[in-house]
Amino acid sequence: MDTEIELKILVPADANQIIVSSYLPTLQANIEHKSLTLYNSYYDTADNALRKLDMGFRVRGCNGEFEQTIKTAGQSVAGLHQRPEYNVNLPDNQPQLHLFDPALWPGDMNVEQLQEELEVVFTTHFQREAYLIGFENGNQIELVFDLGKVSAGSHEQSICEIELELKAGDAQCLFDIAEQLFQLMPCRLGFQSKAARGYMLAKGLELNPLDNSKSVNLSQQDNVEQAFIKSVSFVLNWWQHHEQCYVSTKNEAALLGIQTAIRMLGQVLRMYQPLLGLSELQSLIHKSDAIEKKWQWVTEFYGLVTLSSERGSFRKLHEKNDQLLSFLNGRAQGMLLSHQPMCLIDNENAARLQLALLKLLTSKPWLQTSDQWHQPIKAVCRQVLSDGLYQVSQLMTGGSPFDAEQYKESEALLRNVLFNGVFFANLFADNGREQFRAPWLDILDGIEELQMLSQLQHEIRRSDLEEKDELVTWVQDKTARLLSIMEQSRGAALDMQPYWED
Repeated sequence: MDTEIELKILVPADANQIIVSSYLPTLQANIEHKSLTLYNSYYDTADNALRKLDMGFRVRGCNGEFEQTIKTAGQSVAGLHQRPEYNVNLPDNQPQLHLFDPALWPGDMNVEQLQEELEVVFTTHFQREAYLIGFENGNQIELVFDLGKVSAGSHEQSICEIELELKAGDAQCLFDIAEQLFQLMPCRLGFQSKAARGYMLAKGLELNPLDNSKSVNLSQQDNVEQAFIKSVSFVLNWWQHHEQCYVSTKNEAALLGIQTAIRMLGQVLRMYQPLLGLSELQSLIHKSDAIEKKWQWVTEFYGLVTLSSERGSFRKLHEKNDQLLSFLNGRAQGMLLSHQPMCLIDNENAARLQLALLKLLTSKPWLQTSDQWHQPIKAVCRQVLSDGLYQVSQLMTGGSPFDAEQYKESEALLRNVLFNGVFFANLFADNGREQFRAPWLDILDGIEELQMLSQLQHEIRRSDLEEKDELVTWVQDKTARLLSIMEQSRGAALDMQPYWED
């Protein structure tokens, strides 16, 4: 058994030319190069028996030689993959499961029956340019560029990626090489393996925006260090999932997912900075804030998308005015053209920030700067949640009804405090937590709708629409009704007993 430690990077099709002309000549290292044409067939049963065991099984052919490989789940965080793999040479391209070590299989697994039920689920075919780079300090990295496709039936997707695999030495070398590559070409870290993409393709599935009910998978036994690693990993995976979702489907909701991930990142770094005592976190916070500013337009854009949707709370407005719907659609498309989300996704600063976070999680510099990392997170989180509730309550408390501006001014603080609840959700019972959060989430949803109504009124006033005054009156009436509902939620939220004090 071997354990791969590799970094996957999504790159443009001319990446190999850039590697050869602009990267390799700068190295003082021994470099061995191979060009390989690889054919891979991935097998499973009709009911995905191997997938259910978190196993991926393939047979690879290259120049008349064949090898079968099983990869187990391992760990995968935002492009950094660590997976045990088991390799066995084959005489031909037919799988032979009995050749693997029997200890690989669960005790109740009937390997002969599994063999009989195997079928090809998908294939990958790509040209690989492999560079084995040996540095004088003993670090050895394999840099491979793969260009080809993954196919399942009549469906296929392109493969265009670099994999950096640690063969010997310090894993930090992977990040150093990646940083140099990021300076030479547009890059993104890749969170999906070829196998994961193949299974989705075979099922006719595509990436969708994630459900906002997801939370960090903390356990009662986790300490501050473990909680920090899990929280940053959660945010990075959220970020990269929505990046790839937009790249592959152009789903506009994915842009909101990217913005949410960057906002969550800023909050999680601020929350853990005093606990870990890391100067590096302050620098990462500044970088995160700078990137968030580049995505601020998404709030207005997605407001336009929602306003122009023929479903939801604004559908009655469109029934009265087709001209307004056309106008809002045009404004939304204009914002896409103006802000170029694909350029933002491929932005070097964003990729370098993600890489810096991965490097931080693997190097663990807090071990030398703080003795608080080993504290139980359950004890720490109660104080964090209480502090957040105090700040929000101070802002929200008041006898007079809030107006729209007062609510909108509270949005950033309320959103960040609710993010804390996402980070710590698994430490508490669901019922009490959800009941406590419900009115606060209603307020946040209300604030977002207030922003859209304000935006709608602005768009109506600047337009040449007929019945402009009537439309403005409709918006003002809807705003007044919404504020009345939000006042009820505010009262309910302030009366709730915190679930973490039970």
